[in-house]
Amino acid sequence: MISLSNKTFRISDLCEIKYGKALKSENRKQGDYPVFGSAGIIGYHDEYLVNQPTIIIGRKGSIGEIYFSEKPCWVIDTAYYIETDLEKVNLFWFKDILKALNLKKLDRSAAIPGLNRNDVYGIQIPLPLLSEQIHIANVLSQAEALIAKRKESLALLDAYLKSTFLEMFGEVENFKALGDICEFSQGIQIPIEEQSTEKKDGYVRFLRIIDFTQSDEPRYIKFPGQRYFINEDDVVMVRYGATAGFVGFRKTGVIANNLFKFNFNKEEILPIYLYHTLKSDNFAQYIKMKAFGAAMPALNFEIMNGYKICVPPLELQNQFAVVVEKVEALKETYQESLLELEALYGSLSQRAFRGELELELGLTDAKENFKNEKGPEEADQEYKKDKIEEDKYTLNISKLSEEEFYKFNTDDLIILLKKYSGKSLSFEEIWKEILNLKNRIKPSREDIQNLIIKILEDSNPCIEQTYDEPSNADKFINQTKQILFRVLI
Repeated sequence: MISLSNKTFRISDLCEIKYGKALKSENRKQGDYPVFGSAGIIGYHDEYLVNQPTIIIGRKGSIGEIYFSEKPCWVIDTAYYIETDLEKVNLFWFKDILKALNLKKLDRSAAIPGLNRNDVYGIQIPLPLLSEQIHIANVLSQAEALIAKRKESLALLDAYLKSTFLEMFGEVENFKALGDICEFSQGIQIPIEEQSTEKKDGYVRFLRIIDFTQSDEPRYIKFPGQRYFINEDDVVMVRYGATAGFVGFRKTGVIANNLFKFNFNKEEILPIYLYHTLKSDNFAQYIKMKAFGAAMPALNFEIMNGYKICVPPLELQNQFAVVVEKVEALKETYQESLLELEALYGSLSQRAFRGELELELGLTDAKENFKNEKGPEEADQEYKKDKIEEDKYTLNISKLSEEEFYKFNTDDLIILLKKYSGKSLSFEEIWKEILNLKNRIKPSREDIQNLIIKILEDSNPCIEQTYDEPSNADKFINQTKQILFRVLI
């Protein structure tokens, strides 16, 4: 296990969180130094504010977002940056710990999200030996590298589709105004109090902008009529706001009033072709020119009617549809892998934070001395006094890549159970889900039983044990009650 000191240390003991400094875009001069805001790199400048590697924390807007700069940089006033003693704290490890702390939850503002550094200062964390910090960072960096590769693969597939689209349809000259081949119908406004988070009899899925652009958080409403209903092969678009022009596809339900549906002859234009036409850079430029001049970007049907699209032969559209189908199948595989890797990274971060990562280290008695010290400075002095150097440690990274990266653990089980919030599952149903997981070393049934027991014995368990009441027919044949596990998260 990671060696942790007996006492935890406040973040204020480990670093200073400093305010960035304003630097308006018109005052930036092109240079080599990245300029960071709360949303990451926003430009470059010929001067730096921070002259060494640092961690950047979102302060306003994208609060709690964590970024890392290996070179001198400028941090503007919507973000903080870290100064620490690099002989005591490894920045890569500290970055991972800050990510694991989920600083977004510290937002206390009513309007614009904001992060108070004093709230961060008060958080207490354990402090491993510097060598172990480096080891943890190395393990987590492997997971981050895999995540980056998956995202790169997804981006390359999107780029491939764009290039294929241009290659197949770039020379077709049959153009028609969108208004000549489509009609548009707006969604319906439903008060929040009439929306349900649970599906009921007579209710259908209610699709809002967020369901297309950010996440899938289901809401349900009473069926208001076919006029507002879309099927999986229908194309929709966001009508106004920052995401005006965003194209939605592959969902079923009733659309909200800030979305509109394309109604067209699907024997002349395939939905998948129209979808990719509306996702093209050419259409994006048209929307930017026509709809983004006002304070509130908005699309009206007159703007949509005026856009001219290429209408290729149906046979050519079908050929493109085949390519899309193959690429989408690959994307689905990569996306599933990405989600699992992100969950794995989160699990590893939490385990590292709790000191539960297995290491093979040739440690001396200075470990115990380190545990008993009062603070990071004293602990570091004791560490130096015993002259323990990093090259004395035998870090078995290859073993960790197999056993730690892919071993199924309590955090993985909790992540799996979250998908069934409020529902009751039998052990066999849980076991079946685990067997379907990819990128994991499959545990034994006994392992899972032990993990479930561990969760049930927790002071704040995320599941509870219940029983399935047998039917009258089952009682007649002496069928006993089945043990179920109700998910509370």
